[in-house]
Amino acid sequence: MRYLLIIKLSCLLVIITSAQRLPEPINTEDQEVSGALLPDSSVLVARGTVENYEVKRFVFDGSQWVYTPNQLTELINGVIYHESHVHFRFSNDFTKMILMLHGKNEHHIYLTEQQPNGEWSLFRDIIDPGDYSYFNFTPSFSYDNSVLYLSDNAKKSNIIWRYTDTKDFSKKTEHIFEEFGGILDVIGIDNQSVLVLGALKSEKHMRWFYLKQLANGQWSVPYGVKSIDQEPFALSITPFNDIMLYASWEEGDLYLMETPAIVKEALTDIQNQSSAESKQIVAQRNQEPLGNKSNIVKPNGSYHALLIGNSNYHDDALDLEKPHEDVLKLKSVLENNYSFDSGNIVVLENAPREVIFSTLYQLRTQLTANDNLLIFYAGHGFWDEQVAQGYWWPVDADKDNPSNWLSNSDLREQIRGINTAHTLLISDACFSGGIFKTRGGEDIRKASTDIKLLYRMPSRRAITSGTLSTVPDNSVFFNYLVKYLEDNERDFLPASELFTQVRRSVLNNSLTVPQDGVIMDTGDEGGDFIFIRKDRE
Repeated sequence: MRYLLIIKLSCLLVIITSAQRLPEPINTEDQEVSGALLPDSSVLVARGTVENYEVKRFVFDGSQWVYTPNQLTELINGVIYHESHVHFRFSNDFTKMILMLHGKNEHHIYLTEQQPNGEWSLFRDIIDPGDYSYFNFTPSFSYDNSVLYLSDNAKKSNIIWRYTDTKDFSKKTEHIFEEFGGILDVIGIDNQSVLVLGALKSEKHMRWFYLKQLANGQWSVPYGVKSIDQEPFALSITPFNDIMLYASWEEGDLYLMETPAIVKEALTDIQNQSSAESKQIVAQRNQEPLGNKSNIVKPNGSYHALLIGNSNYHDDALDLEKPHEDVLKLKSVLENNYSFDSGNIVVLENAPREVIFSTLYQLRTQLTANDNLLIFYAGHGFWDEQVAQGYWWPVDADKDNPSNWLSNSDLREQIRGINTAHTLLISDACFSGGIFKTRGGEDIRKASTDIKLLYRMPSRRAITSGTLSTVPDNSVFFNYLVKYLEDNERDFLPASELFTQVRRSVLNNSLTVPQDGVIMDTGDEGGDFIFIRKDRE
């Protein structure tokens, strides 16, 4: 029977005066929970089933816990994918956070860091999955953030990885603890001492041990911490040395408990050795809503557009009325409403194949990895069933001779060669859906509102006016595309959300079915093209 005080999470002050249960769990079946007590006395909680995880923040208002999201929770929930297992852990100074996601086919260890202005940076992958055989617990920083500890949770594993370069995580050391038959979790105390959740070879059950690396490089004999000698649970250090937090996975509740004396002593020694500046705990304040232009756009990045409108074909029978008007209209909207300088917009009217190709090549030589490119095409398209290939028809195209046609394969090669942060292709042409012919319908991504996360990852995507069907010259698709770009009042509009709006209206007003998806084999990593409105007077 435990004699230490273990109480329900309550009004989060160093002196806890009354018990208070957190709000009811999000899910009641197969429930698991991960939590953290933050310097501002708010609580961050990840709850759910393996199919539905969500991270929420709660603030105690004196009588009850109030759900209070902020920038960090929006950032976290933006990276949680379906059927992923979620755990997180903060560094001891609460300036870094590690998020662990693992599911059936994906495993990630992400890092976000708090910036001087209080904002949290975008998540980045920090550890190659090839570094370990399996993990089920979140890595842990040492108190001074100089070392990252990771337990390798392979069956019967007794390994802890120790990363000594916490900038790029390229330097690591493997430590094998012969005394253990298996290790589940590790918590960094300082750069030479840890708490380990493991089972000794002579025992079957898991419990917590304290280990310290000695001057000769060897580790001390595991010291069993009897005050937390119980079934495995998620344990974390809080901003208050006297209190630790743990989660009961079976009950789905968070508890506070008194910090074991040996851990408290180590923490006190570390703090006594720190400067006054490093001892200050960074208070986490309420964050501004997503959407600060200064931390979304990559440094020196600019927006470019190539607008192609083919109306007057060499073969008069192919002439169209609207493409010429459409590209001029779109140019005006981009210049007046969004971050496209007129000098960065190239308009090709009635362009032959050679001109389109040479312009794409010029973009390859001019644009950088920080830039964004929008390619728009309005004109004839063709689908060749025999070779399962889609084409644009430049104005010099002969409908009976494919030598001057521009194939989807050609377009993919050119787009792959343009080294931008984001490239978005919008094609308003017959059979334009053929650009996706190598991908399945499951690759079409739903709209997302996590702007920073979408901008963080490179994208090569396309929006088309239809599938493998004809579309009218007076394009319903284009009319709604321009309408929503003109009517948009948001500072940041992801292309995926623009597509959702356009698609809904086109389906309600025509027989065409717009498509959205990845241009395969061109370097897409799951991001999105973001239309950024110009500052309004």
